[in-house]
Amino acid sequence: MLVIFGGFFFYLYKQDKTSAVLSFFKSLINSFILYSIVISVNFFVVKNSITCILLMEGTLLNHPSLIIGKLVLSLLGVLFLSAAYLDAAHNKFTAIELPFLLGIILWLFIFSLYCFNFIVLFLLMEAITLLVVVSNTLYFVFTGPKLIKPLIQFFILNLLMSTFYLLGVALLLYVVPDAGAYTLSYGNIWNAFQSLCQDTVLGVALEMSAFLMYFKLTISFMLITFVFKLTLAPFSIWVVSVYSNLPFLFLFLIMTIYKIVYALLFLRLFVNVLGYIDVLHVFWQNVIFLFVVPSMFVGCLAYRSQDLKTILAYTTISQMGYVVGGFMVANVDAIKFALIYLFVYSLQIIGIFIIFLVLQSKYNFTHLNQLFLVKKYNKLYYYILITIFFSLAGIPPLSGFFTKFFLFLHIYDSGFFVIAILGLISGFIMSLIYLQIVLQLIVIKPSHTEIMQFEHSKKVLTTGTSTMTYNRIVYSLHCFLVGLYIFNFSFIFILPKVEYISEVFVYGFIFFIITLVIGKWII
Repeated sequence: MLVIFGGFFFYLYKQDKTSAVLSFFKSLINSFILYSIVISVNFFVVKNSITCILLMEGTLLNHPSLIIGKLVLSLLGVLFLSAAYLDAAHNKFTAIELPFLLGIILWLFIFSLYCFNFIVLFLLMEAITLLVVVSNTLYFVFTGPKLIKPLIQFFILNLLMSTFYLLGVALLLYVVPDAGAYTLSYGNIWNAFQSLCQDTVLGVALEMSAFLMYFKLTISFMLITFVFKLTLAPFSIWVVSVYSNLPFLFLFLIMTIYKIVYALLFLRLFVNVLGYIDVLHVFWQNVIFLFVVPSMFVGCLAYRSQDLKTILAYTTISQMGYVVGGFMVANVDAIKFALIYLFVYSLQIIGIFIIFLVLQSKYNFTHLNQLFLVKKYNKLYYYILITIFFSLAGIPPLSGFFTKFFLFLHIYDSGFFVIAILGLISGFIMSLIYLQIVLQLIVIKPSHTEIMQFEHSKKVLTTGTSTMTYNRIVYSLHCFLVGLYIFNFSFIFILPKVEYISEVFVYGFIFFIITLVIGKWII
């Protein structure tokens, strides 16, 4: 990397000394932001006495099972900051505050994944929400449109829902004050409570019944916050109005990284309850059933919509309903395929966003609904986009079909027949919505007026950033899209042989490496 920077700096230095120095430092800062995420993530992997001190006496959890989460967030973080670089180049602003804030948000996401303390987790969630609003406002300041209303709505609703989490934590700590340094381990809380109730059999029975009542209230209060974060019904009324007005870059963040982190926290906070408290099985399943079933059918409201942002906002509610439906089964295989389904869905959404941002950097694409013009300007992206929507619709032999098939198969085998059947009905309606988009891409031809309006507004990109860094990022994102195209078709060979979730990422990484090798030839 230093050789490339040195050669590029020497070349520009002969042309213009000032622009050479500025381009060098801008490229260096952007590369530092990208690599600092990976370095800060891997910092928590080291297992020695120094790490134990730095883990804040049990506040952070250092567990091998979170390595996959770190790697996934590192990959998505690099893709996200690369997309942010392209978006900044298109809108012609070079403020260092925005990538710095985005890097802090990604680091806080990773930090919250390792958090093992109720209060610190609350502070991290609020810090993430505040930084998302601040960076979004900064983005509006530099790009022109001032859509402050959805930001205020997003911030106030998140703050209000987080108070329910804090109320549940306060109630739990009131019942069990010695819960092992306020950790998130329900096993410690359960053992601490049992140690308080060892006098008489009758006393244990009375205390246990009272504790179960308090514990159900605690889970209900804390569950409301995470149901809101995961945009499950009925706490999803705000999603369409906010998502449809957010900038494309922050929609990328909230629909992918935001969902993955809170899904992993949801899994660690609530699903582990069933491993310690058997009497909560029925309560847990009934409560989750009230959220999962309505969420599966909320996406059907997008059937008559023509706005792609609105369609993605509606359908992401149903997709998260499928994922949480796999969590509620409390079956290892169902949870495994729910996580795989979430990861594959996030990759498809990232593919749509990256196609739009790359085309935006070359042409004047200003809205998602202009993607029907991709057939005229880039045939490769056109076929990749069709493949992504076919995969989201669950058409075999693509990855979306196999992940959904195995997810509902394990839900059905676990005895949740109603959830599996309703999920299949919802998935059929959702496939019609995605196929409607594919039909527009294939059949509908843009009129002469639409093409002329687009050609009139088309412009050549001029940026103040390093041309080498810009081309390198575009090339990397291009290879990612080609890798995603192959990855979609490879699931027919991968998924039936998977025993551990880590194998999916290993196989996927191999396919990405292959496409990086042949990517230059495809271009």
